[in-house]
Amino acid sequence: MEKDETFEEAAIREMREETGRRTRTVKLIWRDACESTGSDDRCYLMELEEDQSHSAVLGFDPEEQHLPVESRQLQGIAWMPIGDVADDVQVARVLTALRPNE
Repeated sequence: MEKDETFEEAAIREMREETGRRTRTVKLIWRDACESTGSDDRCYLMELEEDQSHSAVLGFDPEEQHLPVESRQLQGIAWMPIGDVADDVQVARVLTALRPNE
């Protein structure tokens, strides 16, 4: 997070940097705060602002500008069917949080 930036502002900025898309937060999906480490992780449901294509573009992480391209975390971007990534720990957690109460 940048100085004086809220968690929501940080999520919006990160989405813009990494995908080139303008978004807004819809709701907080979860928060993990750990007193012993001082970490405070949050996951937001985001939506695209109006008048944008749904095509994402590979952005960049400003903290990695000094690294050679092949050493950076962001290497590619693609839309994937949800079934292909549903077993990913973070994706599964989002899907569970968004599932209507049964």
